[in-house]
Amino acid sequence: MQSFTTEQIINKGKELGFSYKSFNFSIEGRYKTSDALFNHRDIPHFNHLHANLAGGYGNEGVHYGEIASFTRYFKFLFMSFPILTLLKDDGKNRILETFSFFLFQFLKLNEEIEIPGKGCRSKITYYVGAKNKFILSIFAPFFRKMFLKSFKDYKNDDYPFLNRRADLRENGFFFNKDNISNFSYVDTLNIKKQNCFFDYKDKDIYKQKIKINLNDIKNDVVKVGNETKILSFQLIRDNDNIKVFSLICPHEGGYLGINNEVGIKFTMNDYKKSDCKVRCNIHNRRFDPIFDINLKSDQNNYQSNMYNLVIENEEVIIELRQDIVKNSSHDWCS
Repeated sequence: MQSFTTEQIINKGKELGFSYKSFNFSIEGRYKTSDALFNHRDIPHFNHLHANLAGGYGNEGVHYGEIASFTRYFKFLFMSFPILTLLKDDGKNRILETFSFFLFQFLKLNEEIEIPGKGCRSKITYYVGAKNKFILSIFAPFFRKMFLKSFKDYKNDDYPFLNRRADLRENGFFFNKDNISNFSYVDTLNIKKQNCFFDYKDKDIYKQKIKINLNDIKNDVVKVGNETKILSFQLIRDNDNIKVFSLICPHEGGYLGINNEVGIKFTMNDYKKSDCKVRCNIHNRRFDPIFDINLKSDQNNYQSNMYNLVIENEEVIIELRQDIVKNSSHDWCS
């Protein structure tokens, strides 16, 4: 289905008597253009990664197709306003978001520009149009402040997640959305589907072990290993019980750590209220432990889909299993 591009919409608006002002922001990162394009299409993450959007009562999906429509709730003067927003592909490596409110038309053009051998430059251009030039000029400083706040949300929330996906690739992970043509808006809706995989190509990984002394695991959370490697965990102790969780979400590579710095904070108190489950900071999915250890029992050997755990000489030792078929579809969180 053919639809107007951003430039065509603006030209048509000018024919109808609209005037426009634009505001540009950009940032460069290690991530791929496919990461950023997926992120723009991923409407479900708005309600969980972005505290400001979620604080405005979130977003409700209306239709997912070649053009996605959803209701976004904005807070203004202590009231919440529902606004129907449209999101669509706008040519190669471009996503357009558009909506209208009061006297104004808004367009947000996201352009992802590949930097060969380095990553991606994300360019965001906000356009605001109105038929009354005077009112547009009066409100322009307010809109610029609003757009800058939106860009800071992107910089503080989305940008770290996108670079995390780049770091995961460096450590042997890959994503089924690396080819942007393979998925659409509707493919972002199932947050329980595994879309992040481990490739098993680094043979030295089988020589590595995570070791931690039991005395170093206090009645709190202890994180071990690089948080973007397959051998990275958080251990949570409650007296004689130790629960072991991954730090990597198998859905899209989000962060499962308690006291996260990116996204809405998930604390130890939240963990306890969630029946001792951890949470992904991107889509709010909850996870049971990989291992649930009772130190009073005689059991010292544990096994999961991908890991062996041994308690030996007052140490917890975790390594990858070598007795399984190296299948990239393995879910390390189960």
